Amino acid sequence: MATVNAQTDGKQGGTFRLAYTSASEKGVVPIPIDLVVLKEVSLIGSYGMQPARFGAMLAMVESGKLAPGKLVSRRVALEEASGVLSAMDSFATLGVTVIDRY
Repeated sequence: MATVNAQTDGKQGGTFRLAYTSASEKGVVPIPIDLVVLKEVSLIGSYGMQPARFGAMLAMVESGKLAPGKLVSRRVALEEASGVLSAMDSFATLGVTVIDRY
């Protein structure tokens, strides 16, 4: 199931954040568009973060506030990368896979 995080003041507008989908959803999630219009919600796609925020993010990693290593679910050799990419195409991966052997 897709992860949803909604923030609003209870009136009009707000932020609606949708994370990656599951294998069963295959990238498709139904959205009640009538409610989106009625509540004046903006849907904005984003993949990554603004380069200007990298310094602040790296400071958070350095201080221990962020622990990106906890997201790594698998480490593979470079030779395994094509298999990982193929598995991603069929939604057969979880977490973050890191190539750490060349």
